[in-house]
Amino acid sequence: MFDLTMGLAGVNVWWPGLVLLGLFIGFLTGMFGVGGGFLLTPCLNIFFGIPYPIAVGSDLVQIFITGAASAWKHWGQKHVDPLLGLIMAGGALAGTELGVRLLKRLSFGGNIIINGHAIGFQDLMLSCLFLVLMSLVAVHILKETSGHAGVEETKAQLAVTL
Repeated sequence: MFDLTMGLAGVNVWWPGLVLLGLFIGFLTGMFGVGGGFLLTPCLNIFFGIPYPIAVGSDLVQIFITGAASAWKHWGQKHVDPLLGLIMAGGALAGTELGVRLLKRLSFGGNIIINGHAIGFQDLMLSCLFLVLMSLVAVHILKETSGHAGVEETKAQLAVTL
């Protein structure tokens, strides 16, 4: 009753789970300003078994819609610097093209047997890249919250105010 067949991905998913995942990613986007794709893509693959290329393309639709709605709201509050946005969009478009080409190259890697389980080379590489990304984020957060990072910036700000 709650299963939905994803024709292109070739898997059945529990659609309330997709709604809950969207709610969670939307909450994180609203709280922290993160795009959500770096969490949504791996979650679609890990929790719902959706292949990475389908997950990437599908969550780009979600990001586009929520990004456009958010940008509209921020535009109304005069929180948008159009030049900054256009410059970043240029870099993002170039990065997207590179990412799509890399994803296509990784799709020809075949399978790797790990502990008796066949894992697609593309899935393994993207999961490893995600692990590295999340580890770097965790290290950065630990540095910021440890009290050691930012001491020089705090001193500089105090000197400016004095």
